[in-house]
Amino acid sequence: MIVSLFDLVMDKTCMTVNEAPWGRIRCMIVGGLLIVLSILGVIGLWGWIGILPLVTGSVAYCPD
Repeated sequence: MIVSLFDLVMDKTCMTVNEAPWGRIRCMIVGGLLIVLSILGVIGLWGWIGILPLVTGSVAYCPD
């Protein structure tokens, strides 16, 4: 059986919310801050790793 990515995202048993609301906000702030600091040249290119907490905070799911 072929399962599309859309089906996996919309399936609540596949990706359940596993972050608290305050944790999501914290992740999005830290991720955004790292990206901004990287764009401004304050920190190096490694600041783009902030995309990960930004995305996980946005979708309310952090892989175990």
